Amino acid sequence: EQQLAQTMLTKKEEERASELAKLKKESEYVNIFLAKLCISNFKINTSENGDVTVHYSGFPPKKGLQYSLSEGEKTALAFAYFLSKYRHEIIDNQKMKQEDCMVVIDDPVSSLDENRLFSTALAIQSELLPRAIESTNDQSGKKIVTKWSGCRQIIILSHNIVFLKFMSNLTDSGQNTSRADLFLDKGCMSFLPASLKNYQT
Repeated sequence: EQQLAQTMLTKKEEERASELAKLKKESEYVNIFLAKLCISNFKINTSENGDVTVHYSGFPPKKGLQYSLSEGEKTALAFAYFLSKYRHEIIDNQKMKQEDCMVVIDDPVSSLDENRLFSTALAIQSELLPRAIESTNDQSGKKIVTKWSGCRQIIILSHNIVFLKFMSNLTDSGQNTSRADLFLDKGCMSFLPASLKNYQT
């Protein structure tokens, strides 16, 4: 029984070590994405034992996040972690193809100011949105995209019309033909009316 207990304990320790190593690897790019999201006043460090510390410029590190960060900073950190995990599991993984992925992002800008709305939209554009990498011209000389990189499909949900307008403006014109702008109307999904689609901030 003692031998069995020791074996089980060793297995649990190995599983924990594996999970911690995975967490550290997944969070490898967090600080890079925080900078892209215009967060420069702190950085995050994940230790070998799984402790997360917040490093503010010019101050001692703080353990834990709940008392250290504003609501907007927590939103930005959560999204930075998502982008870091996505890059680790999809882009850096030779067994995966980004072009096969569908991504759903649910309101990544809660409690963010307008500058960070735009930086979040830019981060989504650079990391996730499909973009043309090969093209040709048809008989009339019109450019036709023949190959894209980026996600196969991306669905972005938000209550923030300003952020959605940023995203709309950042979308390549070649993608507009397949883009759908939708909204909830009395509990049903409907196409966005022209009055909102053409809304300028």
